[in-house]
Amino acid sequence: MRHLPLLAALSLALLAVGCGARPTRDEARAASIERAFVGRFAGTLEDRGPSSDQRVTRPVRLIGEALDEGGVELTFEHDAGGGRIERSVSRLRVDPATRTMTWTSDGERVVETHAVELFASFTGMGELIVNGRSAESDQPVDVRTVYSLAMGRITWQRDTRPAGGSFAFRYRYTLNRQRR
Repeated sequence: MRHLPLLAALSLALLAVGCGARPTRDEARAASIERAFVGRFAGTLEDRGPSSDQRVTRPVRLIGEALDEGGVELTFEHDAGGGRIERSVSRLRVDPATRTMTWTSDGERVVETHAVELFASFTGMGELIVNGRSAESDQPVDVRTVYSLAMGRITWQRDTRPAGGSFAFRYRYTLNRQRR
């Protein structure tokens, strides 16, 4: 009988540990989008210059690492031709409260923040459409990016539209998850 208070205290302590704050649906959804970019990927980047219709396809590698504070650090390696490899590092963060996707680079400089359409119905796989504004050749443009997240594969295509124009292809990543 004298062990009963000790067992009761232990049971209460275990119950308290198990009752940590559970993520909301939007927080879980945002985390699943970010997790899709974690890992090693290889594929292609098809790119069109902002003032030309000429497209170039080149190999690309991507390494995505989850950050402790949330978000994903993405290291891109592009074949720049002539045996040169260009490397860039960006961060991707999905904010469940504002339902936006933010890309940063050069440390913490925000490059773009765009609204995620149909955020509430996204299941972690499938298409995700993101809209916002950016600049090309120092001119403002509307941006529409379609992300397709599937088991072992990520593609995303960015289309841009200058004022008074129509959306046109800008670039497309096609990436397959690599086994270590």
